[in-house]
Amino acid sequence: MIKKTVAINLCSASECTGCFSCEGVCPVQAISHIVDTEDFHHPRIDENVCIGCHFCEKHCPVLNPVTKYERGKAYASWSLSDDIRQSSSSGGIFSEIATYILKEGGIVVGAELGKDGYVRHTVVREIKELYRLRGSKYVQSIVTTDLYKDIKEAINENKKVLFSGTPCQVAAIKSVFKNSPLLFTLDIICHGVPSPELFKRVYDGIKEKYNGFEAFNFRMLKKWGEGLNIDKKTDNGIENISLSVEDSYYLDAFDKGLLNRDCCYSCKYATIERVGDITVGDFWGIGDENQFDYDIKKGCSIVLVNSDKGEQLVNNIKGNLFLEEREAEETIRGGNEQLRHPLLRPKGRDTIYFDLASKNITAVIKKYHLMLKKKSLISRAVGRVLRIIRKK
Repeated sequence: MIKKTVAINLCSASECTGCFSCEGVCPVQAISHIVDTEDFHHPRIDENVCIGCHFCEKHCPVLNPVTKYERGKAYASWSLSDDIRQSSSSGGIFSEIATYILKEGGIVVGAELGKDGYVRHTVVREIKELYRLRGSKYVQSIVTTDLYKDIKEAINENKKVLFSGTPCQVAAIKSVFKNSPLLFTLDIICHGVPSPELFKRVYDGIKEKYNGFEAFNFRMLKKWGEGLNIDKKTDNGIENISLSVEDSYYLDAFDKGLLNRDCCYSCKYATIERVGDITVGDFWGIGDENQFDYDIKKGCSIVLVNSDKGEQLVNNIKGNLFLEEREAEETIRGGNEQLRHPLLRPKGRDTIYFDLASKNITAVIKKYHLMLKKKSLISRAVGRVLRIIRKK
């Protein structure tokens, strides 16, 4: 008997965010990952396995948009624990919320950079393991079927779940688990996601180049700012070193929006109306226009409280936080434009992936002017002043 082919209509490749909610809900595991010509992950349906239930279509957040929350309160914030604040990219808010969820017997789901150079979403069940999920990762995180199973299992066991990720990933989780009272979501202010396979090659190259390589870091943790760096073994123990300008081309390409997935340039989540219960990011621009009388050298987060659940979370941890209500426009003008609109697609985006695969790095750096130096808090402030002057 010939199996009848069932027409399944997932979203187009240009709209696909790579969230893999379709794979997560498939009851017969008919959906797997494939990689396109730019090394981005997309779903593929095996028609010989598919039973035509259409669960994948029904739970695709592109085809079935998740309702966003209206504008909530905005705060400048950081953890009052110096250890947490200094081991985080900005203010350590995620760690404080995650610690609360774990103390409540729940689980925390977030992105971890593995030793193999891939960033994957993973589950943490103990506070001592939270370090694995801290810090920024400027690359698309891979979400697997097992992750959806872990979340479903926790909810069925009446455990709280904190999911942290990009807005499109949060939308995917909410499209599957709907409005479960046990699910709490935290979305980040996302500037777009590069290909996992591209970053894997960058990671492997740096790992091979630096003897004693231990870990790769996207951000500087000793002071608030950007700058690729690594930890390496030396005779005197573990040393942290900043990467050279040539080895940091990836970060400059990311900052310029040259590496983003296609859908990022028309992102439906780049708005002040959010999908997560809480939104966090760096509070770029703090104090530029309105006085702020606190030391921010160790980092400062913007926290948007978007829902009743978000308010519940903040109220439960506010004793561990510095909190001051501010206007969201302050950080939008300061550099977080993705709270208003998606990043414009740069001209070089059409060719950079091809060039990275076919040319030597020196030629790519020269062609796209990728000569980023470390961005400290001071250099960011100077950049903002220059942007304001140019607008006048």
